[in-house]
Amino acid sequence: MFFKAAVLLNQKKDLKVIELALPNKLRRGQVLVKLQFAGICGSQIGEYLGVKGEDNFLPHLLGHEGVGKVLAVGQNVTRVKKGDQTLLHWKAAKGIDSDSPIFYFKKKKINAGKITAFSDLTIVSENRLSILPKNVDLKYGSLLGCSFSTALGALEKLGKINSNQNVLIWGTGAIGLISVILLKYFSIKNIICIDFNKKNLHLAKKLGAKITLNPKKRNFFEELKFNIKKFDIDLVLETTGDKKAIEDSYELTKKDSKIILVGVPNYKQKICINTLGINLGKKLIGCHGGDFSPDKDLKRYARILMENKKKINLIINKIIDLNSINYMFKEICSGKSFGKNLIKF
Repeated sequence: MFFKAAVLLNQKKDLKVIELALPNKLRRGQVLVKLQFAGICGSQIGEYLGVKGEDNFLPHLLGHEGVGKVLAVGQNVTRVKKGDQTLLHWKAAKGIDSDSPIFYFKKKKINAGKITAFSDLTIVSENRLSILPKNVDLKYGSLLGCSFSTALGALEKLGKINSNQNVLIWGTGAIGLISVILLKYFSIKNIICIDFNKKNLHLAKKLGAKITLNPKKRNFFEELKFNIKKFDIDLVLETTGDKKAIEDSYELTKKDSKIILVGVPNYKQKICINTLGINLGKKLIGCHGGDFSPDKDLKRYARILMENKKKINLIINKIIDLNSINYMFKEICSGKSFGKNLIKF
């Protein structure tokens, strides 16, 4: 059996959409899934651009959030069975941590991780998928695999968000916009959003941000400093991985503020800070998927997602087919895109 997949052959080069052959037999703990939707995350753009440096696994498949139906299961799989509607997530759950599948194209080895989602069929490790709650629309379900769960976990588990806090968000891509939705859901009144993308800022304002700032403006730093002090910012959510954004957030916020680092800086960049602020109580907190625990969190996160369905729908920019993947990557990298983009199979 063959399937269509988008393969990253070289960094900063177009993905190649090709047909790959499935192995004759699933290994222990592996699950064959027919994808229905997959989300395009910043992590895939980072892999494409080489944000973390040289990629030692090229060529390889991409994607780490999606929804799909189980077609077959390998030996000892107990979490799911054939016909189950599932969520694919990169944070591990219970179950077997299976070997990663290996594919071949014209005798060339094509690598894949425990989970990939930029293909109409995929082989996933048992511990990287869960039964999708029945109340979740498929169109939005894939967001639970990364974007939504990362935003919610960052705010709740890492930020310990409460209604008295004031929040600054750097970057109004998918995670930033979802964070605005969630902050309003949790009755947060004062939200400041920063982005170069005017469409994203407009949408953030529509979703409930009180102040939006564009770093392209000449007096941006003065406005940033003024608003951080005016609103007494407690929590910063940094989603861009921008070195200057991290440094400015650290420098300008009060001594007991929390700065959550969701974005990943380019591997060549190093931030420069005076660590005295940490000694005095300021916190720089690394975010790894918002500490999402699929086994513990999925049902509640799914409920919150669907309670915000109308607002979530506003941030869905485009739904493309797999053949349009390179067009979408270029749109995202050029700043022409906004919100969240999905692949429909």
